[in-house]
Formats: sequence, structure tokens, C-alpha cells
Amino acid sequence: MARFEDGFRQIYGQNIDLSPNSPDGQMVGLLAQMKMDIEELAENVYRQLDPDVATGAWLDQRVAYAGLIRRAASYSYLRSVILTGEPLTHLYAGIVVSDPHKVRWVLTADVQLDSNGSARADFHSED
Repeated sequence: MARFEDGFRQIYGQNIDLSPNSPDGQMVGLLAQMKMDIEELAENVYRQLDPDVATGAWLDQRVAYAGLIRRAASYSYLRSVILTGEPLTHLYAGIVVSDPHKVRWVLTADVQLDSNGSARADFHSED
């Protein structure tokens, strides 16, 4: 953003009002946002060219170039997760929880916490 502000000052002089509420300040903000959006898009395209990072159609392309056949998607599983809570609480299959990385997991079967408030259950990834 400073680069755009400097450019505007070189063109229009040092006294130009580039505060966020001024028309020129709004223009600087728009230009900076557009530049950031284009850079993010370029980075995403670059990363999708890496087969270890590629997803979707990009991964299909990488696989085709390598002469391979892509396997169908499958769920990731968390097995025997220890659950704790209010004793004798019944949890129904399909309950969705998320981990610290914001990955969402689905409970695969009904489970009831024991008298100590504990149970083990399996989860599969939502996507």
C-alpha cells in the first residue's frame, strides 16, 4: 500500500489526502486489494502445479501428465477417540465436531458415555 501511496504522492504532490475516507485513499485501497488478489491467485496457480499440493482438476491434470490413474477419494478416519462428558450422555451418529485445525469430523456410530463420563468412538472426515 505504501508503494501506491508513494506513487500517488509523486504524481499529485506531497499534500494529497490519502486518508482511508478520502476518494484518493479509497483508490489506493482498491488498487492495493486488487494487487493482493492477483498475487494470491498467482501463488495458488503456482502451488497447484506441485502434485503434492494440487487438488481437484489441477490434481487430475498432474496425474494425467504422469500417465497415472487417480484413485477415488476416501474418508480419513480417527479410530478409538476417547470422548468425555456428562455420564450416560447418548451421542448420535452424524454429530460433527472440529479439531484445532478446523477439520470437521463425523461420528460414525451412536455411542453412550459410561457412568464415568467416558467412551471410545470412531470418526471419519466430513469431506
